Amino acid sequence: MDINNNKIQKYRGTGDGKTDEQYRLTVARDAEEAITKITERVNSGFDAGQITKSQAASWALIRQAEILSDQDVRDIRSLHFDEVAMLEALLKRAKQTGELSADLRALLQKQMGLPAAPKKPTKKGLQESLINDENRRSGEA
Repeated sequence: MDINNNKIQKYRGTGDGKTDEQYRLTVARDAEEAITKITERVNSGFDAGQITKSQAASWALIRQAEILSDQDVRDIRSLHFDEVAMLEALLKRAKQTGELSADLRALLQKQMGLPAAPKKPTKKGLQESLINDENRRSGEA
């Protein structure tokens, strides 16, 4: 896999841990431990310089962004799914459109103990097994 060297070059900095632009990022303990392992592994036996945790994290994030799959996006969303936020989004959409999906309407009615809205009877369409009589005028009238 080839990563755009211009992007990686931007995060190399001057060797003193500084880059052209810097941003702060807060990470979980597991992520900090992982970036520490990466930094230590890269620096071990590397006599031509040293990288910082920030440089290793920047490199890893840029690389991951290039290979992030649709399944990765679904996995991340699954880990951070917020039911309340989803309900708020549905409510906002319902207020804007004036419509509520039939499934959500039925769920709300069930939650309130109300009987489900009566289903409209479906009309049967013509089928080949039906007899199609023709009206013929008879001479009697």
